[in-house]
Order: sequence, then C-alpha cells, then structure tokens
Amino acid sequence: QPLPSKMGTAGCKCDTTQRQNASRTQSWNPLARRRRRLYVGENWRCCIEDKKEIDEAVELLSTSFALGASRFADVEVVIFPPAVYLERVRKALHPDLALGSQSISSVVSASKATGMVTPVMLHSLGCKWVLLGDSDQRTLFKDSDSMIAEKVGQSLSYGMGVNVFVGETLATYTIGREVPSLLAQLAAATAQVPATAWNRVVIAYEPVWAYGEGSDRCSPARTQQILGTMREWLWHQYGPPAGDCRFVYAGPFDKLSLQRFAALPDNDGFIYRRTARDVLDVITICRTLASCKDYELVVGSEVREEDIFYN
Repeated sequence: QPLPSKMGTAGCKCDTTQRQNASRTQSWNPLARRRRRLYVGENWRCCIEDKKEIDEAVELLSTSFALGASRFADVEVVIFPPAVYLERVRKALHPDLALGSQSISSVVSASKATGMVTPVMLHSLGCKWVLLGDSDQRTLFKDSDSMIAEKVGQSLSYGMGVNVFVGETLATYTIGREVPSLLAQLAAATAQVPATAWNRVVIAYEPVWAYGEGSDRCSPARTQQILGTMREWLWHQYGPPAGDCRFVYAGPFDKLSLQRFAALPDNDGFIYRRTARDVLDVITICRTLASCKDYELVVGSEVREEDIFYN
C-alpha cells in the first residue's frame, strides 16, 4: 500500500511555543541527514523468570560486549529486564550498557498505592530509559494515548529517556489508515516533551500487523517511508531538535533483512523482543548497524528496495 509523502498536521495539539519556534527555523530538507548516535534496545519482556538465568544472561552479555566495546562507541545499548530484576541486572551489567524499565506507573497522585512503580523508584535504581506505548501496554494493560503522554512527561521530568512506541494494528493497516493513526499517537505522546529534552526521546515504529505466523512482512522500503514521514512531521511541529531525535525500528526482522533495515537513512537502530537466551544477538545487531551507517545514503522522499545499500 503506497504511503503519502506528506503528513498533515491538522487537529494535532502541540505546544504553542515549540510550534512558533519551529516555524522560524530552516525549511525541512530530507537530504540534510545529521549524524545521530545509534540506539539498540533489547526488551527481555517476561521471557525468563529465574534469577539464575538472569545472572547467566547478564554475565554472557557483559563479557561479550566488553570484548568489542570499542567498536560500538557510536551505539547506545539499553537492556530492559523484568522489573523485579532491575537492581540485580544493574549491579552486574557492563558499565557501557544502560539499564531500562519496561514500564512505569501512570498516576503520580497514586504513587504510594499498592503495586505502583514510580519514576522516583526507577531513577534511584539507575534506570536511564523507559519503554512506553508498545503493543503489550496498549492492548493488555489498556494504556491510552493520554496515559502514555502522562508517562512520557513523568519520565522526562526525572531525567530518564523515553522509548515511545507508535504502531498500527492489522485492522488499521488493512483499510489504509496507518498514517493518521501513527500521527495521532505521535502527537499525543510528544505533546509534553520539553524543547530541551528531544535528545532523550527515541520514537520506535512497531508495525503490530507484521507480527505472528502468516503475517505480511513490513519491508525496509515501507519502513523508511514511515520513519521519514514521521520525522518530517516532528520537524514541522517542533523544529530541528525534534526532527533530529532518534527513530528506530521495532518490528520483526531476521538475519537476512537486518542489514537492509540497518541501512535505512531515517532508522537509527532497533528495539527488539528477545529472550535473555538470545542476548548475543545484540552484539550482531550493533556490529551490523555500525557497519551500515559507515555508508552515506542520500535519498529523496521515495525509497525503493534496490536503493537501499548495505554490506
């Protein structure tokens, strides 16, 4: 399904000051690619529950990363373990690897309620990043756009970075309404981002419809169109600092497609679902990503499969 090259901004509520500042900046130029630090997030979800397996996974990952850390200086790597193991992982994790939380509680006024995970708790544990708005949170825990926006504001106010997921369901994809859906999610999630905090924002594109056996694959060319369009929208709404924030791919890929996704000009990395038993995949992803970004890829608004250069 072809995507429009422009994304409208009508109906999106954005900070007035940021929008006014954006209107005074230089015009959007899709060829003006800035060098951004690459990003790889490994979301362990709740795939392991035993502390012995956690310890083994962290040791294997930290040891392997230490051997090639100098080669990955341009890649920020974040590990997202289950919440009950955050402290345990932090103590054993290689110092060049960052710790992230898979979620955060949304209501500040109820921060002392039973079962809450507050930003104060996460900050004190040394968490640098928080996952927000992924398909699990939206479907299983019914996180709305407004709840996700609130969590974004809370996390940023305590100095943490946010991985904001936006994605389209199969129903939305089938009727060709993915662009308005993505825009609405993006507008809501970024409404509370301060002008000085865009370096702590990573937008993760998650094509929910592409998961599952027998599902259609989200191609690299389509992903580039989506990422480039959303980046342009942010640029027009908030100005260059927003347009230059990092975008990553959070959909399914395999060893054959990894290089193609890594080489996309508007893709700055990956957030991917893996069990801790697959921890060494992060080394392969970092190596591939860093290698592909050594190439200068200059493209316009239209990207074809054959135009994506990779090793």
